[in-house]
Amino acid sequence: MTTYAKAAAKEKELIVAEDKKSLIGRTERLIIILFAIIACNYNFLFTIYIIAFLAVVSNLSAICRIVTNLQKA
Repeated sequence: MTTYAKAAAKEKELIVAEDKKSLIGRTERLIIILFAIIACNYNFLFTIYIIAFLAVVSNLSAICRIVTNLQKA
């Protein structure tokens, strides 16, 4: 959620606690992107594989958060 949406939801008491569970966090994504940038100097195809992996895992993480929050509701 963006900061404004999160603040508005808390003010309207739509959310009680923020769910931090996910497959891959922001820090891990940044480390993987840094690794992809470094790998780009050696093999561009390897960089594409890393970014494709990151896209799949990030989407799975979002789906897991959605399912978890729908089960709580």
